[in-house]
Amino acid sequence: MDRVSVESPTGLEDVVLRRWRDEEWAEGLVAREAAALAAVRGHGVPAPRLLAMDEDGSETGVQCTLTSALTGHPDLSPTDMQSWLDQLATTQAAIHAVPNHPPARWHRWSERSRPLDWLADPRAAERRPTGGRGATSRGGGAGARRLPAL
Repeated sequence: MDRVSVESPTGLEDVVLRRWRDEEWAEGLVAREAAALAAVRGHGVPAPRLLAMDEDGSETGVQCTLTSALTGHPDLSPTDMQSWLDQLATTQAAIHAVPNHPPARWHRWSERSRPLDWLADPRAAERRPTGGRGATSRGGGAGARRLPAL
């Protein structure tokens, strides 16, 4: 996942490019991500706007999504744990209150054997999973454009 700044008609804009290699475990993730972003739009959930997608990699050589970038950054070491948990619970409640949201299917792509200590210990970043995590699929989000080949 890469956050990049691009020139747009309204000036410099930050966008996020997520790319996924052609991996069997990723089947359906691009379409589900697009559907989830479309589902939460307008329901008070802080989520990026889907700008473009390449569901099967036929246009860009890799399955990917391009979204608007959210402001801020993840806080994986909160100083006020209660406030952090309250914010997390409020956001999760808003997500689960969305009518007809796409079902989650974690079992197809989680790696239970991968250590998650990097989530709690910023110094463990070298053990953080990298690259190739994410999506593929058939389907599309409303208003998403196909990405042109580079």
